[in-house]
Amino acid sequence: MALSFIIGLATFVIYLLIWYLCRRHNRRIAVMAAAQHQLANARGLGPAAIAAMPAFVCENSQEGGGGDCAVCLGQVQGGEIARRLPVCKHLFHVDCIDMWLHSHSTCPVCRADVNLAAVAKKAEGGGEVASQPLPPV
Repeated sequence: MALSFIIGLATFVIYLLIWYLCRRHNRRIAVMAAAQHQLANARGLGPAAIAAMPAFVCENSQEGGGGDCAVCLGQVQGGEIARRLPVCKHLFHVDCIDMWLHSHSTCPVCRADVNLAAVAKKAEGGGEVASQPLPPV
């Protein structure tokens, strides 16, 4: 009888140990997922930074040598409102690039960082934006 009690107690202790370790593991996964979610949300630009980038009505679909929006894969046609990123000069529909920049801070074509200081300088009338070297691919 004592032997069966000890075996039962050992089984119960092992069960509690496994339960504790699984619960601890699940908590760690939940904390890591929450941290990753916060990090992903922090990568994009804020509404004020996006609005600071100038938008214009596209006169010609081939303006500046680029007429394709890499976000929606459509043509930027004459009469549509477009944005040109300040550093790499890629052209996009306003709605497309605003949605992209809400969750990313890089160009969807070349992954160059959107230079907010250059955008602010140009908005204040500081002159032409200095181009930066593109990151390696």
